[in-house]
Amino acid sequence: MPRILLLLHLFSFICLFSCTKENEPNLALNYSSLVLFTNDTETLRVTMRDGSVVDPRSVQWESTDPEIVEVGTDGQIVAKQYGEASVRVRYKDLTASCEVVVRPNIYLAGYDMNGGKMGAKYWKNGKEVPLKGNTNARAWARAIYVTDDHVYTAGEISESLGSKAVYWTDQTMTVLPSGSAYAKAYGISVAGNDVYVAGKDGNQAVVWKNGIPTVLAERGEASAITVVHGNVYIAGVEYSEQTVPIATYWVNGQRTMLTETSSSATLNAICVSGSDVYGAGKITEKGKKPAACYWKNGNLVRLTDGSNEAMIDGIAVSGTDVYACGYEWVDGSLPVAKYWKNTTPYSLNGIYALAIALAANTVFITGIDQQNYTSIAKCWEDGKDVPFAPDYADAVPFSIFVK
Repeated sequence: MPRILLLLHLFSFICLFSCTKENEPNLALNYSSLVLFTNDTETLRVTMRDGSVVDPRSVQWESTDPEIVEVGTDGQIVAKQYGEASVRVRYKDLTASCEVVVRPNIYLAGYDMNGGKMGAKYWKNGKEVPLKGNTNARAWARAIYVTDDHVYTAGEISESLGSKAVYWTDQTMTVLPSGSAYAKAYGISVAGNDVYVAGKDGNQAVVWKNGIPTVLAERGEASAITVVHGNVYIAGVEYSEQTVPIATYWVNGQRTMLTETSSSATLNAICVSGSDVYGAGKITEKGKKPAACYWKNGNLVRLTDGSNEAMIDGIAVSGTDVYACGYEWVDGSLPVAKYWKNTTPYSLNGIYALAIALAANTVFITGIDQQNYTSIAKCWEDGKDVPFAPDYADAVPFSIFVK
C-alpha cells in the first residue's frame, strides 16, 4: 500500500509539472505592463519559453493606438501622449503584448523654505530642480512654460534694496532690465525663439520681449500672458486716478478694459480658445464681497454671488467647457480651494487652488493646503490628490504646465 501511494504522488507531481509547462506562454516580452511619461522611451525584447531571445526585427509589431504609443521595428516604444495602449508582437503563429499607460509630465513652479530661506525652484513629476540666483537673496518662481527643448520659469529675487524681475531658461537666470528698484515677473510664454515675460516695473504694467520692456499702463500690473498664433494676450489690472483697480487685458498692446470705476476688479489669468478670449479673476461690487468670475469676450460670468469672498487664479478651456480654479471663504477660519467646470463648483482638499491645466480631458490643478501653520504644496488630478515626495512641505507652487 505505501508503494502504491508513493506512485500516485509521483504521478500527480509529473502531471502538475507537465501541465504547468504546457500552460506557460511560448512567446513573452520583457515587460507585460509599463507606466511611462510622455516622450519617454523603452525597448521591448522578445523571448521564447526556453529563454532564447528572438531578433525583434524578425517579428511584427503593432500598437493599438499609435497616437499614444508608437512602436518601431526594433521594439522601441515611444510614449507620445497621455492615455493607454497595448503593444503587440507576432512571431510566426505566436503573440504577446505589453499594456502601456502614458502619464503626462507635470511641471510646477514656485518656492520652498529651506532652513528659513526662500528658494525658487520647479518640480518635474515630483522631482525638484533648484533655480540658481543670488544666494543671499530670497527668490521664487511664479510662472512656468515648457517647450520640447527647455523649461522656462519667471519670478523675482528680493534683496535688501528692492526686487528684480527675472526668468530662468532651465537653470540659467536672466535679470530683466527695469527703471525702478522694485520689479516683478508674474507670467511667461514662449513662441519660437521669442521669450515673453509679463509683470510690473515700479507702478507700471510691463511686458518684456527677449528682455526688451514695453510699458502697457503707467499704473497697473501684468499678471499673466499667453501667445497664440503670434498674437500676445496679457491679463492684468490698470488703476484709475482714484486707484480703483480695473480688470484689463491687452492684445498685442491694445487695451481692453472689462470694468469701470463703479466696481473694483482684477484679472489674474487669461486663455484663448479659437476666436474667444477668456480672462478670470474677481469683481467687487457695491455692498458685496469679492466674487469669483471670468469674462468671455468681455461678457461677465459670475461663479459666486458675492456673499462670500472668492477669487479665480487660473482658467482653461476645452471645447465648450470652461474650467476655473481659485478659492472661496465659506465657513471657518480658512478658505476652501475650489474649481469650477462651467459654473458648477467642486471643492478640493486644500485652501488655495492657484493654477490649472488640461490634458486629454483631464483637469490638473496645483495649489496649497495648510497643516500646523505650514504650507503644503498640492497637485490634484480630476479633484484627487497626485502624491508627491515629503519635501513638498513648506512649499508653494504658483504655476502648472502639463506636457
